[in-house]
Amino acid sequence: MIRKWLVWLGLLGGLLAIGGILAINSIWVKTMDVRHTASAQSLDKISLKSTFLTLHLHSSDDDQIYAHLRGRTTKLSEPELQLSTEGNRLVVEAVEKNPGISALGPRNTLALHVYLPDNRFSEITMDNVFGKIILHSPMEADRLQIKNALGKVWLSGFQGHELFVHTELGPITIDSLHASAADIRSNAGDIVIGQWDEMDGNNIVQTTRGSIQVGVGMLPESLNISLISNGYVTTDLGIGRYEGTHEDWRTWGIRSIQGYYGDARPDTPRLRIKSDTGKIVANKL
Repeated sequence: MIRKWLVWLGLLGGLLAIGGILAINSIWVKTMDVRHTASAQSLDKISLKSTFLTLHLHSSDDDQIYAHLRGRTTKLSEPELQLSTEGNRLVVEAVEKNPGISALGPRNTLALHVYLPDNRFSEITMDNVFGKIILHSPMEADRLQIKNALGKVWLSGFQGHELFVHTELGPITIDSLHASAADIRSNAGDIVIGQWDEMDGNNIVQTTRGSIQVGVGMLPESLNISLISNGYVTTDLGIGRYEGTHEDWRTWGIRSIQGYYGDARPDTPRLRIKSDTGKIVANKL
C-alpha cells in the first residue's frame, strides 16, 4: 500500500514539475537574432543540422551564405549557431544545450534560416529531429538529401539529379520536381508531388500510413509503373501494357496497377508508388 502511494506521489510530482516548467517558459521568454556569413566560392557541399528547430532554406542574391538563428524562445533555452568547414563542405548547425526545456516552450518560434546561392552546390543535406523543414525557393543541385524524424517537409521546387527525402512522422509536399531519380518515403504521413518531370532513373514514393498523390508533367518515352496499396488506386498515365496482378494480393485486399507507358526496354525508367493503408492517385497534368 505504501509503495502504491509512493508511485502516485512520484507521478504527481513529475506532473507538477512539467507544469511549472511550462508556466515559466510561457512567461519568461527572450528574442534571439544571431547571424553568421560565409563565402560560397570555395565550397561545393553544404549540410544543415538541427534538433528542435524548424529549418528554413532560402535562395540568396549573391555568392554569400547567410545563416540566421532568430525568433522567440524561453530564457532557460541555450541555443547556439555554429558554422564549420570539412574540406569543401560547410556545416551549419543549430545546437540546443537544453533541448528538454526548449521543447516544452509553448511560445517558442526560434528557427534557423539559411540563404544559399542557387546552382552552386553539388550536394545539399538537411537533417532535423523535431521540427519542420521548409524550402521557400526552388533549389538546384546535383543531390538533395533531407531527413526529418518528427515534422513535415515542404519543398517549393527542386531540380537536379538525385532527390532523397525521408520522414519518420510527418507529411511530405513537393510543389515542383525535376529529378532524374527520387527516393521519397514517410513512415507515417501523406505525400503530395504537385508536378514531376524528367523521370530518367529508378524512382520510389512510399508511405506506411498515409495517402500518395502525384501529378506527372513530362513523361519519358518509356516508363515502368507500379502502384500498390491496400486502399484505392487510380491513374490516367496511359499504361499500354499491363502486368498481371498477383492473385494472393487480391485475397488480402491489396490493389495494384502495374505496366508500361510506351515500349518496354531494358533501360526503361521506373516509378514505384506504394502505400500500406492509404489511397494512391497518379495522374497526368
